[in-house]
Amino acid sequence: MARNCVWAADGSLLCTPSPKSPSKSHIYNLEPGIREGFAEFRDTLYGNGNGVASDVLLPGQSLWSKDKQHFLTYQYDGNLVLTPAAVYSADAFSDNPSRAEVQGDGNFVLYNKDNVAYWSTSTANSGTGPFTLTVQNSRNIVLTDDGNHGTILWDSKSTKHRQCRERMKY
Repeated sequence: MARNCVWAADGSLLCTPSPKSPSKSHIYNLEPGIREGFAEFRDTLYGNGNGVASDVLLPGQSLWSKDKQHFLTYQYDGNLVLTPAAVYSADAFSDNPSRAEVQGDGNFVLYNKDNVAYWSTSTANSGTGPFTLTVQNSRNIVLTDDGNHGTILWDSKSTKHRQCRERMKY
């Protein structure tokens, strides 16, 4: 049985049972910035450009801001959520999520296991690449075209606390 952990709105980390203690769930109350032991810190996803895809998030993986205070998680239900306090959600769900990918054409896409896209930033062929997706310290998620002086192709507009969520469909 794999261990899954989810950040709650109150800042606590709730973890499902682990193989070593299958009958116990754990709740960790952590201060911001003390999350280093719970995830691999990645602060950028890359797309190479020229149609070559290069970087993905798998369900349960996160992309962190450089200050490690905010993180974008590709959840097991297929949704993409920026936390803590869920300041942004893609409102995209899948019964069988597979990957969140920065494509080589500049589009950031969520795919299910049948390789069908169910959400995207709708930025395909909008730049020359390479492309990067980052979570800024201001809580904004930004997709940029680094081959065109860092031009912003898409952003989540999630810098304000509890901002209304943007709903996008592919």
